[in-house]
Amino acid sequence: MKRISLFPLCMVLIFLSFALSELGSIRAVMIANTISMEALDEAKQSELRFSPAIPSHDTSDAHSNLGIAPLQTITLRTTSRGANAAENPFQYGVARFFRNGTIFYERTGGGGGGRGFNIAAINPLTGNLLEPVRNFDTWGTRDTGAAIQAMTGFLNGLPNGTYLLIAVCDDAGLNQDDSCNRLNNGWNQTGIQTLESLGSTQIRNYCFRNSWCMVTVKGEGRARGEGMTQNTEVSAETTLAITPCPTVSGINPISGPVGSNVVIMGTNFTGVNAVKFSNNASATFAVNSNTQLTAIVPNGAVPGSITIGKPDCPDVQTSIFTVTVPCHTFSRLNPASGNVGSNVIITGNNFADVISVNFFSDHSATFTVTSATQITVIVPAGATSGPITISKSGCNDVRTSAFTVQTTVPGPGMLYGLNFSPYTEGQDPNQGSQISKKQLKKRMRIIAPFTKWIRTFGTSGGLDKAGQVAHNFELKAAIGAWLSRDLSANEREISALIDIAQAGNADFLIVGSEVLLRDDLSEAQLIAYINRVKQSAPGIPVTTGDVYGNWLSHPNLIAAVDVVFVNIYPYWEGASVNDAIAFLDNRYQQVKAVRGDKPVIISETGWPSCGNRVGDALPSPENASFYFRRFVAWARANDVPYFYFEAFEEAWKAKYEGPQGACWGIWDQNGNVKPGMQIP
Repeated sequence: MKRISLFPLCMVLIFLSFALSELGSIRAVMIANTISMEALDEAKQSELRFSPAIPSHDTSDAHSNLGIAPLQTITLRTTSRGANAAENPFQYGVARFFRNGTIFYERTGGGGGGRGFNIAAINPLTGNLLEPVRNFDTWGTRDTGAAIQAMTGFLNGLPNGTYLLIAVCDDAGLNQDDSCNRLNNGWNQTGIQTLESLGSTQIRNYCFRNSWCMVTVKGEGRARGEGMTQNTEVSAETTLAITPCPTVSGINPISGPVGSNVVIMGTNFTGVNAVKFSNNASATFAVNSNTQLTAIVPNGAVPGSITIGKPDCPDVQTSIFTVTVPCHTFSRLNPASGNVGSNVIITGNNFADVISVNFFSDHSATFTVTSATQITVIVPAGATSGPITISKSGCNDVRTSAFTVQTTVPGPGMLYGLNFSPYTEGQDPNQGSQISKKQLKKRMRIIAPFTKWIRTFGTSGGLDKAGQVAHNFELKAAIGAWLSRDLSANEREISALIDIAQAGNADFLIVGSEVLLRDDLSEAQLIAYINRVKQSAPGIPVTTGDVYGNWLSHPNLIAAVDVVFVNIYPYWEGASVNDAIAFLDNRYQQVKAVRGDKPVIISETGWPSCGNRVGDALPSPENASFYFRRFVAWARANDVPYFYFEAFEEAWKAKYEGPQGACWGIWDQNGNVKPGMQIP
C-alpha cells in the first residue's frame, strides 16, 4: 500500500474551520466540491473491522500472494447537483450514477422521477446492481415519513459488503422546510441515523435543495467518499475490485465414459465452485489454472452440456459432451451346460447396466449382475443349445460360447402330492367359472408324470369330476369341499363331497380349508360337518386343512379327524428363505407333539416367485426354486407326506391375495415349468 501524507487534508480542514467561524450565520455551506475519503481509507485500512455477508473487495495488494486470478477494477461514481446550484441548467436538481465513467442512471427532480434520495446497491463481487436503482421521495411524503421508512428498511435489508451510491435530487430534505428548519419527526431522526451508520458525516448539515452524495460500503461504518454544497455540483467515487465471471472456449475430449477426465478451457475459472454434467449430475473437478479445469464424468451423467458455476456469476455451459458407455466383453461360461432352471455364471468385463440376457432361440432369462465382471443367469424354459446373447444400451450385443441345454426329464412319482386348481386366464371360481372335463384332463395330463396325489379345494363349478379324471391318470385324489359362512352353499358342497366319495372317486376327503383361520365357522360347526362326512363315507380318511396354530389350539379338532392336515408357510410369517426350512421343521415338530396317534400331512407349503415382501421373506424366481428344492429334500429325508402349493399359477388369486397370489405355481398358466422349478 502506498504511503500518503495527511498534511494537505489537515490544511483543508483548518481552512474550513476558519471559514465556518467567519460565516457562522450561514448554515448551508459547501463542504467540498469533491471530498474523497479514499486517501483516509487507505491510510486506515488496517482499522476496518467488519464481516460482510457479501465479501467486500478492495484495491490493495492483499490478493497478490493468494494464487488467484488478477482482479479487475471498476470505478463507481455518483454526482448530485441541487436545484439551488448556480450552474444548474435545469429547473430541478440532477442525480447521476457512473460505472467506469459511463452514466447508468440519471434522474431529475420534479417530473423527472428522481426527487428525494436515489440509491444504487452494487454487488461487490461483480460490480453489477443487486437490483434496479431505488428512488425514495422523502419530500413528497414529509408529513408521514413513508419514504424515509421505506429507505431505512431497504438499506437495513442489504447485506454487509454492499457498495452504495447515494445522491439527492431537488427537494430531498429529511422532512425539512425551505429554511432548513428540521421538523420534529421520528422518521426524520431514523433516516439521519441510518445514513450516519453508513458513514455520512454531513447529512445533519443538509438543507433544502442542497447538493449531496455519498459512496460507501455497508458495514464499514464510514464513507468511501462524500460531498455536499449549496451552490455547485458535488461528486464522490470509489474503486471496486472484482473477479470476472468465467467463459468457456472448448472441451477435450468431447466424449467419454463415466469416470473419465474432461478438460474444459476458457477464462476466469478461479473461484468456480460447481461443475455439473447434463442430468444435473455434480462432478468432482480441479481448477488447474485460471484458464483450465479438469472434471471427472460422474455417475448419472447423460449426453449434454456441462455447466460451470461461480458465485454471483451466471452459469456458463460448454458444447455438448457425449457420455459413452464402456462396452462389455465375454471370457467364459461356468458351467457350459445345464438343465432349464439351473444357474450359469458368465464372466467378462463391464457388465454394469446390462439390460438383457437371452438364450438361444431368443428366450429371455432372469439374471443378476453380481459385479462388473460377473453375471448369474437362470436357464429359461424353452431355451435351446447355442450362444447366450448379452445386451447393453449403446453397445453391440456380445455372444458367449455355446451353452448346451440338457433335456433330461425327471420320471413320474417324484412328488408326493400337489394342490391342484385347473383355472386358466380369465377364469375365477368366485365369479362362477365352470371347468369342463376336457380342461381337467388337459391340466392333469401335464402334472400326472410328476406326482402321486392331487388335492382339490371344492366340488362345484365342474370340480366334482376331478377325482374321476385323476383316477383315469392313475393319480390318488384328495377331494375338498369348500366351506364358508354361507350355510346353503356349505350344504351343497358337503352333499357333493359325499356323492363323490360314495361313487369311488375320492381317496381322501377334506372338509373345508382354513375355515377356523378365516373365522367362517365355529369349531363345533366344523366338527359336525366332519362327523357327517365320516359317517357317510366310511373307510375313507377325513380331515380339514388349517394352519399349524389352529391345530395346536384345538385338541377337539385333532380328536375328530383321521389325519392332521397342516398348512405351514414360512413366507407368510416373514421368515427369510435361508431360514425357511428350519422354520417349517420347528412348526411341524410342534404339531407332531400334540397329534397323538394321528398321522400328520403337510397340506400346503410353498414360496411365490413374485409379489410383495413379507418381513424377511422376499418373493423371486430364485427364492421359489431354492425353497422348493430344499423342502422336497427335507420331506424325503424325514419321510413326510405333503401336498406342495401349487401345481399351476392362477391369475385370479392376485385380486384377492395381492400380486403374490398369482405366483405360487410350479408350472405357469400355459403349462410350462417355471425356471428353476424342475422336479428335483
